[in-house]
Amino acid sequence: MARIAINPDSWKTNPLNFAPEVTGEWSTPPQIGILDSTVRKITGTPGAKYNPQDVAELTQLASRLGVRWIEVNLVHGNMPSSPKLRKMFAAIAEKRHDFMLVGTAFRNKETIDHAIDNGADAVSISTRGITRDNLDDLKQWHEYAVSKGVKVTATMGARIENLTVAELVERINTLASTGVEYIGIHENTGATSPDAWRYLMKQVHKKLIRNLPICPHIHNMYGQGTLAAVNSVLGGCQGVDVAINGIAIHCGLPALEEVVACLEILYGVDTGIDMSLLRAYSTMLADVFRLDVHPNKAITGKEAFIEELEPFVKEVLETRETGEVRLHGFNPRIFGGEFYVAWGENTVHGDATELKLRQMDLPHDPDSVTRMIRALKQALADKEARDEYPYYLPEGEFEQLARKVFQSTEVDAAHD
Repeated sequence: MARIAINPDSWKTNPLNFAPEVTGEWSTPPQIGILDSTVRKITGTPGAKYNPQDVAELTQLASRLGVRWIEVNLVHGNMPSSPKLRKMFAAIAEKRHDFMLVGTAFRNKETIDHAIDNGADAVSISTRGITRDNLDDLKQWHEYAVSKGVKVTATMGARIENLTVAELVERINTLASTGVEYIGIHENTGATSPDAWRYLMKQVHKKLIRNLPICPHIHNMYGQGTLAAVNSVLGGCQGVDVAINGIAIHCGLPALEEVVACLEILYGVDTGIDMSLLRAYSTMLADVFRLDVHPNKAITGKEAFIEELEPFVKEVLETRETGEVRLHGFNPRIFGGEFYVAWGENTVHGDATELKLRQMDLPHDPDSVTRMIRALKQALADKEARDEYPYYLPEGEFEQLARKVFQSTEVDAAHD
């Protein structure tokens, strides 16, 4: 993907982002793959409600979105798979999909067969305790899976905060010496800074014995997840492990939508993702699986693109008339969103109200605007008195109130 700081109608960023003095230390691949852990985090999130068909429908949307891999924890830690998980996995597999569906397994025939028999495209076989000295134990199970017509992936067993750089490189190259499709690296304590992730991945990729995707799985313990994932790509990683809305235990994973937006727009990295479907993917997770999104969350929050401050409301209303594209950093339409307006305590100064009344073909002279502002303030006070969140009037409620206010004006005029 070309590095474009200003993309008309889509985004407007700082040209310094792509200056040689900034990009000189990057080891960024031109394209990466998205390992989507949303499903495995649904099944592991306390209280999440799910059934096989709902999950299968979600993954159909993920397929349209363009994720490259979906990994599902059929086994997890020392916990074996359950009939419910296997039924869900089969429901995903039986629908046509463009991603690689990966099921986790222990190093035994039963759990590998569980994944394969329920439709896995690939199996992630446990690497716990594997070193070069006992690598044949892992390889025999790889050979078994391949003989059954599926691919194999791997997750590095030890967490990187416990390893030196040399040990990390050694363990990754041990797994890379097999025929795995990608290698996941897990760290669920947030112990590694974004800068350290970049450094570590640069060291790994300098010494990697063959070209394959390394996919960091980083928990967002300090709110650093998105930045750490992006930095791992700047260090050379060809994949990142993420989840829509950042869902997961331990403060969540890097949010798929944030990582994609940053890589595509701020770093010029092709993620293969159709960004226009990000909000639809997020909304389905919230509506179907009861996993709420913070209303002001970047990219996918319900109120991420709300404008209530007077000059911004006026600006949105004006661009509707002119047909111009409003770029407040970026155009939310590239993510399937839209700027929308509301009237609250920051929108009772007149300019936005006058413009909106004119657009509605209602009276908008100074006296009419004053009357409407009084009605707005009363409506907002009533909401606050009832503790009725949100404490603003969405545009539809403004329009209802305006028609009510000026309908009474017309009745009074008729009586006169």
